[in-house]
Amino acid sequence: MGERGAVRAGLLALIAAGACSSAPTKSATVIPQAPPTSEADELARDHVCESIPTLSSSPKPHDSDAAVVVRISTRGYREPEKVCKYLRTHAGGPIDNAVIDKDVHDLWETGLFDDVEVWRQGIAGGLALTFSLKARPSFASTRLDGVRGIPGVDTSLLPAAGALVDKAQLFKVKRSILDELAVNGYEHADVSYTTERQEDGSNELVFNVEAHAQTVVEKVIFAGNKSVKDGDLMAVMGTIPGHPFSRDMLTRDALVVAAAYYDRGYLMVQVDEPTVVESPAGDSAQVTIDIREGDVYRLGAVHVAGDLLQPEKEYLKSFWSSKQNDVFSRATVIADIEKMKDYQAQRGFQSSIEPVTEIHADKKTIDITLRISPAGRP
Repeated sequence: MGERGAVRAGLLALIAAGACSSAPTKSATVIPQAPPTSEADELARDHVCESIPTLSSSPKPHDSDAAVVVRISTRGYREPEKVCKYLRTHAGGPIDNAVIDKDVHDLWETGLFDDVEVWRQGIAGGLALTFSLKARPSFASTRLDGVRGIPGVDTSLLPAAGALVDKAQLFKVKRSILDELAVNGYEHADVSYTTERQEDGSNELVFNVEAHAQTVVEKVIFAGNKSVKDGDLMAVMGTIPGHPFSRDMLTRDALVVAAAYYDRGYLMVQVDEPTVVESPAGDSAQVTIDIREGDVYRLGAVHVAGDLLQPEKEYLKSFWSSKQNDVFSRATVIADIEKMKDYQAQRGFQSSIEPVTEIHADKKTIDITLRISPAGRP
């Protein structure tokens, strides 16, 4: 490796003359390449933080790890004095990889930079270190193009003007726009972003939306539902013919269809992942939900255990609305548990009630034990 190199943030360690030392997560590595010195842009010019006098006749160092740091500079940021204040590395002492790594870490943690590099160069009398920075961009304004008045897709999703923005934030904004588009049926939308230079020299961040065709639900088909009518299942669905198609909504619908069966005693119901067939143009979708109902289950034994404020039979008498051999209903069980919680709370106890179930497939019954957690005064 030559005398010149670059320390790049985010790697394992500063590698000096081919030797690697351990370092924290945000660390540095020397790259055998000399720093650019002929950049015309003001940001590319070096700003000296510290230096010590040397003789031009002084020899260049042969062992860079033992060399003295004679000059520390920064470039790439409009406020170099601020950068210098963060540095723990000082001119006049031997190079210290651990301290340089800490400097890189601290600069990263400011949130001001997208990239931090440390260039080193052997010069007369020792080493010159240059902290080369790529500032995180900020934008004087933001704009959203191509949304066509789609509900929920507006500038409220964009970063605030003047805010520092990194790639992760840009991706998050893009994802938020795509999610809102999908809710409105634009499943095949594309979102890109770019920077536009304004006449006053400022930058504008522009998100461009290509919505493409809106997908509308054409038809919903239930297959295998022998005991529950289509109309009863459609009543709990959010995926409705004539409305925008949303895969997130369809995922939710599969769960509520299963819940509708649980409320009718079908504890072993299986609702397959819905299948979707779109038109060639992508503007309509037909949805099919396959169901295997199984058998109806009835209530067996019911018990209340745990931290009780009155005898078990009083809980069942006052708060349990179902009787043994009634068809099981998930909604009814949940409502009865809430009544018990309210009773506990009215007496100053915030309780958790967990239903523990035991299914008897041969009898098609389900036993339930309501376990009340140890209560504590609020």
